Amino acid sequence: MGSGCVITTGTCILSHFYNTSDRRFYAGKVVIGKNVFIGMNTLIVNAVNIGDGAIIGAGSIVNRDIPAGEIWGGNPARFIKKLNYEE
Repeated sequence: MGSGCVITTGTCILSHFYNTSDRRFYAGKVVIGKNVFIGMNTLIVNAVNIGDGAIIGAGSIVNRDIPAGEIWGGNPARFIKKLNYEE
């Protein structure tokens, strides 16, 4: 996790998942960049990378990588808007 991150209450970060297609358990790591905001009650349910300056809306379920400087939200989390993010 990078510096300046805000992870709000109720957020759950899981770096593992069970793939029902091949009936296998997978584990990895979650990488959270600098200055990321993760909204309340968000679930991160896979080994993903969240880029610098990303914003994740409250109640989202993140199951894929989120690029730097973008807003994502929903279930599953979807792209909402690109930010003018500079370090």
